[in-house]
Amino acid sequence: MTPPRDFEKNILMSLDFGNRILNHEIKFKKQIDFPTIPKSELMKIFKELKINIRGGTGGHYSFFREYSNHAFECHFHITKNTVFTYINLYNNGVLDREANLGHYSYMLNFIPYNVELAKEVSNTRGINSREEMKEYLNGLIDLFNLFVDEYIKEIEAGNIP
Repeated sequence: MTPPRDFEKNILMSLDFGNRILNHEIKFKKQIDFPTIPKSELMKIFKELKINIRGGTGGHYSFFREYSNHAFECHFHITKNTVFTYINLYNNGVLDREANLGHYSYMLNFIPYNVELAKEVSNTRGINSREEMKEYLNGLIDLFNLFVDEYIKEIEAGNIP
């Protein structure tokens, strides 16, 4: 496993990103076997969240934020109501592979978090309704935006990776 670059890792740690993810996920505890939400319904949820989503092929959905010559992609891979959320960074239209962020749970390998909370989340997490999926996605988007806002502040302060 290759860790994120120090620039991005420092932003994640300053935001307490690991615990923020877990505190969001602990709200969603599997209680029933809820049928898989179809693509058409997921697209409606993104529209309700006012997210201009691209894709939808094979359970992949993305949206972008841009700042100067930087683009920030929030990429979701949704399969059987399980959501994997990735952050990808682009400079001048080229994927910045050195940032090495990956999906939210991958980043937990490199930043501090509450281990006991993580165990509880891994044993109980699940989506029980369409409204829960909407709330869950909204929280994941908020975490993405929090990261991007902080990244932009660093760029504006003259700190560029």
